[in-house]
Amino acid sequence: MQLFDAFISYGRADSKAFAIKLQTCLAEQGFHVWFDFNDIPLGVDFQNQIDDGIEKAHHFLFVIAPHSINSPYCRKEIELAIKCHKRIIPLLHVEQISKETWQQRNPHGTAQDWEVYQAKGKHSSFPNMHPTIGKINWVYFREGIDDFDKSLADLIKLLGSHTNYVE
Repeated sequence: MQLFDAFISYGRADSKAFAIKLQTCLAEQGFHVWFDFNDIPLGVDFQNQIDDGIEKAHHFLFVIAPHSINSPYCRKEIELAIKCHKRIIPLLHVEQISKETWQQRNPHGTAQDWEVYQAKGKHSSFPNMHPTIGKINWVYFREGIDDFDKSLADLIKLLGSHTNYVE
């Protein structure tokens, strides 16, 4: 059975480029990372592949961003990681999206649609956050705010610590 050091859970709308960069950097450091772009073959049930990846990974890396927080698929991944007693490591990537970003994704959206979106907390990572993600100390990877290389070094150190937790 092939095991993975980590599984990356993320929302593509906010964090696709970041997740690709993270997976690449971790792989360059010798980590075997389950990543949907690389590990889901064509013509198969993608949910079964995702579930299998979570079950075979030691660590569950959850990329915090509004899209992932509000995604039913990502929530399902969190629930499975909890059920499988995975070590969950939240990575804060995007705190909230702007109206401009929302408008680019929803070109026919109206000002009222944006207000409803905000009222539901979907523009932010915080109102709808899974309680488990909210109570774990995060690794900060915010673009333009945090130093990616330092955060990556902290994550790599974390992945190598408490190995008895994941064995």
